[in-house]
Amino acid sequence: MKVRNLEITSDCEYLVKQLLDERLCLLPKCNLPIIERNQLMYKHLTYGIDLYTKYGANILQKIVKKLWLSDDCNYELFSSVVDELLLNEISWIQICGLFALIDRLSIFCKKSGRIYIAKIAAENLIVYIEKNLRIMEFLEKNGGWVNILDNQVVYEDIEEFKKIILKDGLKIIVLSLLCLWRYW
Repeated sequence: MKVRNLEITSDCEYLVKQLLDERLCLLPKCNLPIIERNQLMYKHLTYGIDLYTKYGANILQKIVKKLWLSDDCNYELFSSVVDELLLNEISWIQICGLFALIDRLSIFCKKSGRIYIAKIAAENLIVYIEKNLRIMEFLEKNGGWVNILDNQVVYEDIEEFKKIILKDGLKIIVLSLLCLWRYW
């Protein structure tokens, strides 16, 4: 079933606004319509965010810091920083990672009184997903946001993500040891 870009974009906007409402406790709420499908998508997205945060916290921390330190969080900065989160092949867990970035940034911005950065970053995320052909093709190919509901897919993605993180970590350790050995 081919999903239209408009549906993908509107679902993305819903998920981003729902995440911001929940994390920032915005008043008044954006009064999004309560649709069971949307609630399930959001529930499973937050599950994916939790998984990504658990296994990719070290990646998220440095990226959140870069965005928080900027005063305007412009799109160019946002897209260059977010590109660091995406690996060669797009997966559901990487998409959850994009939302995990907004989640962590929102929490940090709320504590420090810089909520406007989280709002700008959230808007930038929507634009980023719309403009990123790899993400849009992935979402179209996989039937849109509703298929994030399949926990097995997210679980398989996280297992692959953990392997990639482990490989990258080992590469960094080996390179560090080589540099240490060479220059010592």
